[in-house]
Amino acid sequence: MNTTTHTSELENRLLQAPAPEGLTRWFNFNDVSYLALCGVSPAEIPELIQIALRWADDDWFDNTDDAEDEKLQMLPVTAWRALAELRAPEVAAPLLGMLGELIDKEDDWHCDEFPHVVACVGETLISQLVDFAEDDSNPVEARATVIAGLTNIGKSEVVPCSEVARSRIEDYLSGLMQHAADHPQPVTTGENPDELEFVRFNSTVLMGLLDLKVISAARHIEKAFSNNQIDVGIAGDWSDIQRAFGVTSSLGLPMPDDPINCMERFRRQMGYGIFSDRPLTQGGEPDHEASLEYCENAARAFDRSPEGKEVESRFGGIHWIHLFLEMGVDYLGVIVDTMSAGDAEEIVFEIIPRKVSTTSDAAEAIVFELRKFWEFVSRQYGLKNAASMVKLFDKKASANLRRELSDSRNFGMAKSMFMAGHEAGFDMTTEPGIAEFMVRYNASIESGHRSARGESSPRGFSDGPGFAPGSPFPNMKQKQKPPEPHMNPDEFRAFDKKRKKELAKKMSKKKRR
Repeated sequence: MNTTTHTSELENRLLQAPAPEGLTRWFNFNDVSYLALCGVSPAEIPELIQIALRWADDDWFDNTDDAEDEKLQMLPVTAWRALAELRAPEVAAPLLGMLGELIDKEDDWHCDEFPHVVACVGETLISQLVDFAEDDSNPVEARATVIAGLTNIGKSEVVPCSEVARSRIEDYLSGLMQHAADHPQPVTTGENPDELEFVRFNSTVLMGLLDLKVISAARHIEKAFSNNQIDVGIAGDWSDIQRAFGVTSSLGLPMPDDPINCMERFRRQMGYGIFSDRPLTQGGEPDHEASLEYCENAARAFDRSPEGKEVESRFGGIHWIHLFLEMGVDYLGVIVDTMSAGDAEEIVFEIIPRKVSTTSDAAEAIVFELRKFWEFVSRQYGLKNAASMVKLFDKKASANLRRELSDSRNFGMAKSMFMAGHEAGFDMTTEPGIAEFMVRYNASIESGHRSARGESSPRGFSDGPGFAPGSPFPNMKQKQKPPEPHMNPDEFRAFDKKRKKELAKKMSKKKRR
């Protein structure tokens, strides 16, 4: 597809409108009128709908990725807005039909656009929206988006809602809140995204009741809070709701000690936690300075602890926790507060054996240090995940890690060379040591070639330290002290490239557009 040529005359007219990103209150049509500027008419509603549906079409984005005019890719959103100004009720069915698909694509635009589009069309859509929200087969997030649309219809100033229609919306939302209060769903850890879907839905209903000032629903709201069915990170706690409604009366119900709080969880996911006070990403990109600060804060606190002193007494110092936490951030996008036992297991038994140049003799020190770190975190901060970490790093863990660290199948070329040099007696943690090893290694290769040709080897190389004459890899002559974690330049470049990709993918809130 040639993205600079448009066969549709309507498309060309729509491109005359400002880019959607630049219009925050487009739905009052004061800044731009699509009817006036683009000349759209009711007769073009079918074509506008077809353009709007492209927002869920991957081919559309593939074909417009390199478009010179960025407004071209955003054309479906412009079509949504033109349909809204036309107050076309025909827009509801196709938009409802693709809500689920857009959620699967983790698209953020529709969450903001859909409620305003349906509000511009008005109360004629109430029945369709209620039917969609009532259908349990629809994704919970899509149903929540529809609830936000109903709220916008009820409070719209652009297309005022009749008292009858507004009352219908208020009664419906109040009924949903009563159902949430009277039929609470169980919450276990509060960390399972699927488990929290219904909480987000209830919280969207609550926001609607607040926006429409449905004070009569207060008793249902209090009961829902008491049963931990509301996310306090969205609208605050019950006392905040009382202030918002201007009511002082209460049923006096007890509130949960550990209420669900999406904002607190989001802060942890973004890097806020017990060892950091700023996010580890900026604008969707890793903030390496913030990550380094987080790792250093944790290592410093651990070093001062009694558990850290145990590690120092037994192994001479804290050597591994900084690397462990750094890999958690860079590869898995997790910090101490959000790390699971599965995450820790992947870091220690998969990533470290692949990426870190150390011998199997380091296994005991690694496992002991990590177990003591999580004992410290459990004692000092009481994190729920700490107990499972302590259990993970038991005596069996040392044997398992020793096996993984000694398995050459886990080694890349750079690590293989590092291990060969170390076993030969060279200090592979320094540039001079690496350079000396490479000279000896290359000489041994050449010696092998000379031997194959029946030539004598240069004096001093065939019998150099740690090498068997003509052997491409050195043989270990004496037991060496396990090196501290080290990455040579090639390993570090590969590590840095992957961590940027993984952190951007897993730490950032993913947006389709």
